[in-house]
Amino acid sequence: MKKAFFDLGPGVLNSEAWRKDMWEGYTIIGVEPDAERYKKIKDSYPGILLPLAVSDTLGTLKFVKHPTSGYIAHAYPGLDEIVEVETITLDWLDEKYGPFDEIAIWADIEGSELAMLKGATEVLKKVKWINVELHTGPKTEQWCKSYDVFKFLTDLGFVPSSPEKPQTSHDSCYDVIFTR
Repeated sequence: MKKAFFDLGPGVLNSEAWRKDMWEGYTIIGVEPDAERYKKIKDSYPGILLPLAVSDTLGTLKFVKHPTSGYIAHAYPGLDEIVEVETITLDWLDEKYGPFDEIAIWADIEGSELAMLKGATEVLKKVKWINVELHTGPKTEQWCKSYDVFKFLTDLGFVPSSPEKPQTSHDSCYDVIFTR
């Protein structure tokens, strides 16, 4: 059985992909759009690391440069330094490096979770679990709402590990693991 771990937005050294005890037997593929973060981790990354972004289509997307969170798709209040990055879909990633029989996903992609999921129609059929970082107060209208991610995944038969947190004007992030 050919298994993959898709690490979306690894950003810093020693993130989830470096947990070799969890990924034995998996092909690890990281996708990091922030050029500076990519350069800092590429030499020690424990798998394939791509300087791209995930979305629902192949193409390019405009990002703003955030001082602590890296590149953020579309916009972020108070930030105006724009960078354009090539986008891929998870279905493309599976076609290019797989095909894989079983896939696990870890996504810390600042409001782009729903777009990533929409670009994974075939991949999601192979996913045993997915961890997504969600926000209670999306920063812009382009950021997805956590309830849309919950609905999208539960409609596909995934079960969340914790309840959805209510949307508030104050943003906090939280991780939810969805399993089959």
